[in-house]
Amino acid sequence: MRTAGGAAILLRKRAPVASLGLVWVLLSHPPFANSVQPTAVLFTERLLLLPAAGIVLLAGTAVVRISRTRQRAALLAVELVAAGNGRA
Repeated sequence: MRTAGGAAILLRKRAPVASLGLVWVLLSHPPFANSVQPTAVLFTERLLLLPAAGIVLLAGTAVVRISRTRQRAALLAVELVAAGNGRA
């Protein structure tokens, strides 16, 4: 967790959207991870929708920052991962 926080601070100037995404995940995940206060709900996908928004910001920043020649391959990889996550 400290490493991710340090990465967010280092990315603040060069990639502010990626830094926001990382901070978003770091702040929104612990309340739903049963680490702050244990709850009766062990795991549900609906609890991960808020932290997933930060991961989307990180992935979007990564796709935009790569070179144009690799951008289509990266978009295809992101689409394949997204399609695979939609299937149970």
